[in-house]
Amino acid sequence: MEHLKLALDLCNIKMNQDEPYTFEGYASVFNGDDDVGDTILKGTFLNTITNNKSPIGFFNHKHESVPICKWLELKEDDYGLWVKGKLTQGITLAEEIRLAMQAGTIDG
Repeated sequence: MEHLKLALDLCNIKMNQDEPYTFEGYASVFNGDDDVGDTILKGTFLNTITNNKSPIGFFNHKHESVPICKWLELKEDDYGLWVKGKLTQGITLAEEIRLAMQAGTIDG
């Protein structure tokens, strides 16, 4: 499986100051080439959004590991795949990801 990175400045990831484990932003943007030259088109995620009512999140898509977040909201708009998630408090990796997101030192 190939993993693609999205530049952090395109993600607009924001941590919720009132709920320190909640974040939102773009997991993917449409119609722009990523770092390996692939282009994601609008509509790509609709089937997944429709058929996965309570998806969970894994760091770097490593499904064999412990999930680090629960997706609270997933939707496509004209810009890309917008997500809102909550990191799992107490899981070491989730804590590290939260701190890196707050510091702006993690990419997509």
